[in-house]
Amino acid sequence: DRGDCLKRKERYWVKSHGMTHTRIYRIWRDMRSRCNNPKAHNYKDYGGRGITICKDWLDDFITFYHWAGTTGYQCNLSLDRIDNDGDYEPGNCRWVDKSVQNMNRRTRNPSGLIGICLHSSGKFWYGRIKVNGKCVYTGKSEDRLEAARMRDNYIILHGLKNRLNEVLE
Repeated sequence: DRGDCLKRKERYWVKSHGMTHTRIYRIWRDMRSRCNNPKAHNYKDYGGRGITICKDWLDDFITFYHWAGTTGYQCNLSLDRIDNDGDYEPGNCRWVDKSVQNMNRRTRNPSGLIGICLHSSGKFWYGRIKVNGKCVYTGKSEDRLEAARMRDNYIILHGLKNRLNEVLE
């Protein structure tokens, strides 16, 4: 029956946003998968650690899409959580380039601090960040917290988007 076919077609267009094959849709879909699908290869690092997605974004791509459009989404940027242990929600997410994203990774760092490394001599700690794809060293100290303070101060002084350790005094 022609009428039934038209009704199905109308329902499809009402539900569909026509963006299933876009990069922004893949970002939203992948965010949902890593938080909600125990079979996803990276679930253990997201949903398995208790990372969730805010109610507004969970099942509503269009709401996420509008947020992205008003917060600086560009094709060369990726979705980043400001607090790596926080959820996917508007107040904890931003769009960043690859160098910032790489510095925010959780690593098995003996300092326990972001961007703070023990020199191979074992005699001092040093801070480092990536800026425009290049590694910048922010100072060294025998005290790992002092090295973290120098790194945080460098980021603040230069207005960078790199994640802070928040050990400033």
